[in-house]
Parts: sequence; structure tokens; C-alpha cells
Amino acid sequence: MPGWANVMFHACACDTDEDGKIQKPDSFPMGFEDRESVVETDMEIRLLDYSPRKRGVTSYSSAPEQPLMGVPIREGTLWHLSAQDRFESINFSLYVNGFAFSTSDGQEAAVSLSPFSLVRNCRFQSGECAKLKSFKVSLLEPDPCCYFAVRSMDEKEAEEERSAWVLGLSHTILLITDSLLPTASLTCDPLPGVPKTRRRLLAGYLIHRDDNTTISVLYCELQATQGNSARIVSYENELCERPVMDILITDTTVCCDVVGINCSCFVVDGHHFATQSPSERKLWLRALNNLKAQTLPHRYPRAHLWPPGDTGAE
Repeated sequence: MPGWANVMFHACACDTDEDGKIQKPDSFPMGFEDRESVVETDMEIRLLDYSPRKRGVTSYSSAPEQPLMGVPIREGTLWHLSAQDRFESINFSLYVNGFAFSTSDGQEAAVSLSPFSLVRNCRFQSGECAKLKSFKVSLLEPDPCCYFAVRSMDEKEAEEERSAWVLGLSHTILLITDSLLPTASLTCDPLPGVPKTRRRLLAGYLIHRDDNTTISVLYCELQATQGNSARIVSYENELCERPVMDILITDTTVCCDVVGINCSCFVVDGHHFATQSPSERKLWLRALNNLKAQTLPHRYPRAHLWPPGDTGAE
């Protein structure tokens, strides 16, 4: 993240994340009336600089320096935590794939978001910063962060305005995620004539973070336990012809969500994934944690979880 990175991004500096349930404001920001209407529009949003880094795997650049698309869908005045550790007034513009802002002294910055960008409410405990309703945008978890804030004499009004900005940013991230994933429902049914999918418990498209600037769309299959382990097998597509990656699931595997407003990301042993929606993330994590429980050493007989039609016999 050259150029603007040192100017606008910081290591996490707030005292508290305020990541409880966010309340919807009385009206959504322009262009975000509700999640369903946003996703079902004909608008196509694609991260730029597509590059097939792996044969047969669809990969995209997630670098933050990519051009912003179209015209702003929301504009307004916010406060930005500058490199001098003070909040300064800025003109902020939200686009369908990122945001831009400019300061009173003429400095400008533009950032394209990715499915792994996060937005959170936060709070500073002391000083002038404590009087602001703050939120932060992270390009990569946990750092770097970019801090913004709303200032108003009316606390309720400031809360509502912050919620509107946070929802707008989080919906932008969901739009980007949705645009990259093929139209295919989650399934638990194995593929006819493909024996290696017979242990399938759950399968669907996920976005995988390959590195800090590259993401890939993979078809991931969660397979039932065999012995003391289970697996996530990733393929190029739903035909499941060419495996790309294999992650072993045991009782020590770390499976966790990523905290953020309307976040659809989760982590499996250091592998970052993004689903199409927060509800799909919950489903994947529930299935993963159930499988982890299946792999625990038990002192008593346990019931195995088999895919439909599979008795477990080899």
C-alpha cells in the first residue's frame, strides 16, 4: 500500500470496539434501501486487474490502489484521524467499490475495498476524541486501520449518522463480495458419478485470501469425519475435477469468525474465507465446529455424522 498508506492508515489505536448489534437507521443511505434490493440489481461490480495466477482458478487483485468506479453514492463531511494523531474535517465520498476523501489543505486519498475489508464502530476513552462517534475501516485484519468520526451536539443524531455511514460501507463490501461469487446455492448433495464427493456435508463457492493483494474464488467442500479428522477440499469450480487446496480439520483446528459490521468472513487455521452473506458464514462455522467436536477424543461411543446415503463403509 504505497503512497497514501503512511498518511491515512494507523495501527489500531482506539480503546474499545463497539461491535454489538448495530441498529438500522430510519432511512438507509442513498442506494442502500435494503440488502436484498442492492444484491438483486443489475449493477455489476468487479475488482479490477483480473489475473489468472493459477490455472483454472479465478483470481482478482485486491490491492487498495485500484480506481474507484462510477459516481459517489453518498457524500458528506466526516472527521479523519490524521498522521498527527488529531481529527481533522474532511469531505468523504462513498463509491460502489471504495471511498475517497479530501482535506482542507488539498490532500486527497482514494481506497478500493475488498471482500476482506472490515468496518467497526469504536471509541476513544479520553481527550477530544472521546466526544466523537468514531468508526474504523481495516483493509487487512488486524492492521492497518483508517479512523473516521461524526461530530454533532446531539448525541442521538451523531449515532444515527455514524450508523448510516457504517452500514453504507459494510453494504459496499457485501456488494463487492456478491459480485465476485458465481450464482450457485450451497448444497450437501454429492455429485453423481464423482465418488470423491460422497463424503460431502456442505459445499459452495467461497472467496479465499491468497495474500495481501490477491484473492481467489474457490469451490469448497466440507467433508465428513474419517478417523480423527475431517477436511475442507477446494476445487476450481463446482464440477470438482481439479483439487486446489486441502485443509485438515481436527480438534485443535482454529475456526473463528472475523468481527465487523455485516462481516461475512471467517478463518480456518490461518486461511481467510469470505462467504456471500453473514448468514452463510454462520452456517459454515456451525458445520466446522460440529466437525471439530466429532474429532475430539471421546471416552464413550459417539454417533458419526455421515452424508446423506453414506453408511461410512469403505
